[in-house]
Amino acid sequence: MYQYICKGLLKLSRKEINAALFTWANGLLVFLEKTMHVDLVVKKNGAIRWGGNGNHMFSELIYTRCGQGIDILKSGEPIYGDGFKVYSCTPSIIEGGKTDLPFLLDTVKAKQSYMPPDFMDDAYIYLAPDMGDPIMVNFHPIINDAASSVDCQGRGDNFINQVFIGDFSDFYPFELFDDSTIWDAKFRGQAFYCEETPKDLPARGDVGDPVGQIAINDIREFIFDGRRDALMKAVSFLITQYGLPPDKRKYLVIRDDSSKNIELWISAIEYAFSPRMAASISFATRLDNFPKANIYRVDKEGFYIQHKGFFGRKGERRFRAMIVGVDRRDRKNTKMARTEAKSSFVVLDGVEKKAVFDAAVEHPYYRLITSFNETHQRFCRDFLQMLDISKPAPDVYNLHDVFMALARAPLPTNVHTTLNMLATLEKYQLFACPTLRKMCNTIVDGLPSFLRQDFSSALGIVKWLKKAVQLLEDPAVSEKLSKTLRNVFVDLIFRRRDAGETLEFWENVKNSEFVSLMASFIRNPETLEEYSMYMERLEGPEAAAFVQVYIDSAVYEGDYSRQDLKMIVDYGLSRCHNGKDLASARKIINATARIKGVQVGEMLFSIAKDAKKEYGKFIIELIIDVDETIVAEEESMRAFLEKLREEKMEFLFVSVLKCRIGYMTKTREIESFIDQLKKIRPLNTQDLREIFEAVDKNLVMEERSSRDIAWIIQEQKPESARCPISAHLYALEVLKDREGRKKEFVNIYNTLILQGFPSIIKGDYIQNLTQMLLELRLEHKELEYIIQLFSHIPEYTTELVRGILSRTSPEHNDEWNILIAFAAKRQSRDVDKAIIQECANLKKGKKDLLRLAEMLGTRMTRDYFNCIADKARDMIHAGNPQKGAGGLFGKILSKF
Repeated sequence: MYQYICKGLLKLSRKEINAALFTWANGLLVFLEKTMHVDLVVKKNGAIRWGGNGNHMFSELIYTRCGQGIDILKSGEPIYGDGFKVYSCTPSIIEGGKTDLPFLLDTVKAKQSYMPPDFMDDAYIYLAPDMGDPIMVNFHPIINDAASSVDCQGRGDNFINQVFIGDFSDFYPFELFDDSTIWDAKFRGQAFYCEETPKDLPARGDVGDPVGQIAINDIREFIFDGRRDALMKAVSFLITQYGLPPDKRKYLVIRDDSSKNIELWISAIEYAFSPRMAASISFATRLDNFPKANIYRVDKEGFYIQHKGFFGRKGERRFRAMIVGVDRRDRKNTKMARTEAKSSFVVLDGVEKKAVFDAAVEHPYYRLITSFNETHQRFCRDFLQMLDISKPAPDVYNLHDVFMALARAPLPTNVHTTLNMLATLEKYQLFACPTLRKMCNTIVDGLPSFLRQDFSSALGIVKWLKKAVQLLEDPAVSEKLSKTLRNVFVDLIFRRRDAGETLEFWENVKNSEFVSLMASFIRNPETLEEYSMYMERLEGPEAAAFVQVYIDSAVYEGDYSRQDLKMIVDYGLSRCHNGKDLASARKIINATARIKGVQVGEMLFSIAKDAKKEYGKFIIELIIDVDETIVAEEESMRAFLEKLREEKMEFLFVSVLKCRIGYMTKTREIESFIDQLKKIRPLNTQDLREIFEAVDKNLVMEERSSRDIAWIIQEQKPESARCPISAHLYALEVLKDREGRKKEFVNIYNTLILQGFPSIIKGDYIQNLTQMLLELRLEHKELEYIIQLFSHIPEYTTELVRGILSRTSPEHNDEWNILIAFAAKRQSRDVDKAIIQECANLKKGKKDLLRLAEMLGTRMTRDYFNCIADKARDMIHAGNPQKGAGGLFGKILSKF
């Protein structure tokens, strides 16, 4: 059986073998399409391409010598009598209004060169006019048969022009060369057109699926035979010309030995582009008297202008063909295929295999489009065809770079490189095709890595994918993207801990077709249960982001219960409380407040009822954030406290009272507030401590009203309360002998020390306090107490030393002796440093320092001070004394 089949195949022609292989391959593809959903088309020349639209229909027209025909310029009226005319056409040509009929008629009337019997090749003319669909013409010369009885057969110059009009963007026009299944008008015979009454021609669907008699291997063999450089220059020339306005262009003339070679040149040039781009490149494998015949003119709307005489130069110039073939057997046209200085064309010499012009071909694109391998096919037929680029343009260089970057690795790895590639593609409309599907799958596979590298940039990739997937209308790719996004979403929310990225990602999801999927997923109880362990690890910002996403999802779906919302809000707020993150908690509250019909205050109050003490206090702060009128006035505050009492939530009183403090601005209000505290039954000493400390935090050292409040705090606070601000202000007030407290200041200061006094470093305060203390004319023990109290704080020590020195004189040196005696005994580093510095600030000589030493009453103090004086002199000589009381001390020493 096998031998029988092989012997049978050997008897078949190449075309018959191709047809047999085509039948077998199509049978295989029917199986693949049904079982694997593969969208492929097998070319009848053996090549495989992705399926295009497949629905394009082509109108047909036949022009020849016939007995009866039609006038397409007069709505198809019949024309009788022997002669050349339109024999018949598809009615849509006349009725559709899309075709420039005068231009069409002028085109099909043209006769091309031929000489029986050796020069009788068919000629192909492909036109892309300004108005209407492209037009392809097969010129078929007819050998005269003098013996025929048909009247028209015996006459010379017979030919048939068969024309197809339509959208050629799904295949290369060269694939129609020599396809007898398409160009079938010539097989009916000239007698048919002379004798048969014309009938309307039906639209043709088979034109869009040509046999393709020229295989890619044929083109490769032809070009690799020393023609690659010439091909590259021809392609470069056309790219340059199509970048110019149509009336500024030149065209390419290909001069070669045979029509077959010219067809191969055109095929190779078209294969440098996508079918969609090639559909804009007009050509003529042969055009008689081409320097004149190739030129026509159009009006402002792009319609053909029929010229006569002088008026032939009106309108804009156009070329019928941007590539014109010249067969060397056509001697007349061969003579004209020579360029001159003002020529409107350049020449590619196919015989010499070289371009007789210069063109830039350095870009790697030119190496690829002259390789005719699988990569070349995928780039031109698939990748470029995926994009809405409809004519040769320099864009192909960048697109080549994008394609090669995608082709080098199975998966793009760098987010920025990928984003730049997609930015290039973003300039063009995309067409749904398997190439786009494969590209989307590849990029989706890399999406998790992209999001980890640079989240913001990766979002740009997600946006591109959303558009591409929507265009594909492919459930498998859409589901893959959805699943990937969902996994990334889970990683962002539950594992990565980046609230900003989570919310940014969610904003993009909300504006996509994936929002429903994500909203349903995040609110699914199974999701919450599955990731509960991760949820417990989230900190305030990330928990707040999760709650915001959940609330947005609930609102989007419009299906939620108040109990579910309360549960999620409670979860988020508890995480914020654990991290003491009030800012994130407020974001949760703001998100909740956007839900129509939900009373945030009531929800928070309900959460507080079930909360433990510290968490309840946190919730109370949020409730008052939502509705500050609760504590803005004393009356409203009392009403809220009563509400808490009714719910047995007295443990939250302190939180409310502390919030109230921030809304009191007058001394009388605060005084009244403190007086009322003891009347609130549940409050205990600990509660009062917190409240008094809260009041203290609101005091401002520089404000006069704060001094009176400080007195009230220190007189009425629980003993355990630490109120440092009021303690410092009180330390000043007692020295004013308010209520006779000045005499007890040492005992009072002992209680203030327990509250952090002295610790506030403010220059004016320290100076005032020191001055008031020294003005009391302190006893020895009292002054020593103050020196000891200040000795551990340099700012206080310095001010005290400066004050004592300013008061020292031969008649008043007690404080000076007490200070130096303390320093000599205790050897306090801060005190020593302050004395040295202030003495250096005097900027006096040895005698002045000796006078200070002479005022000291003991040998020990004098010896100590002599050491101090030496160090002070060293500082003076080094030029390092600080600015201070130099002028003042100069006045002091002048007393001696």
